Amino acid sequence: MRIAWPFRTPYNLIMLRVAHALTVRSTAAIAIVLALALPLHAEIYRWIDDAGTVHLDDDVARVPEAQRNSALVFKTKIAPAPDVSGPTQGAFAGGVTRELGLQTSDTQDPVSILQVVGIYPAAGWNPQAALSTAVVQEVANAARAAARARRLRQSEFNAEAAVLHVSADSASAVRRRSRSPSRRPRRPPRRP
Repeated sequence: MRIAWPFRTPYNLIMLRVAHALTVRSTAAIAIVLALALPLHAEIYRWIDDAGTVHLDDDVARVPEAQRNSALVFKTKIAPAPDVSGPTQGAFAGGVTRELGLQTSDTQDPVSILQVVGIYPAAGWNPQAALSTAVVQEVANAARAAARARRLRQSEFNAEAAVLHVSADSASAVRRRSRSPSRRPRRPPRRP
């Protein structure tokens, strides 16, 4: 007995899309898990056998005893963390969440809070990266949009002002740290 599967009904098309989405998501999740399971630091052994064939392997046990002494060892290098002397995006995100009144305790992740209300730069948050004016502008625009969509208690103007206030505080902190102690700050000229 053969059962006909009506493929063109809206219900079946929706179910196929759901099944496809689940398959794509599960494949992506498996790929992420495998990528995280890979070693961060590895050694690769290169040796040449008697026939002149070049072999590469990451396990020294698979290198023949005769070639172990002549095998070249390549070590993978982990890139050093970038040296950020100014404010970071993570510190900026923390200031914005406190200024907008979204963060109620220090244990909350400010980046996650801002993601939930839809405030993030176009490329996403990178908490260790240096803060740039482009990121500040994108976050200010996103804060206005979040206020317009009523995801914030503040008005559009106040949300943007809060973001710009935090960025100004971050920039002034950088200027204070970079100023040498022998250099005196300039005073504005006196007006008669």
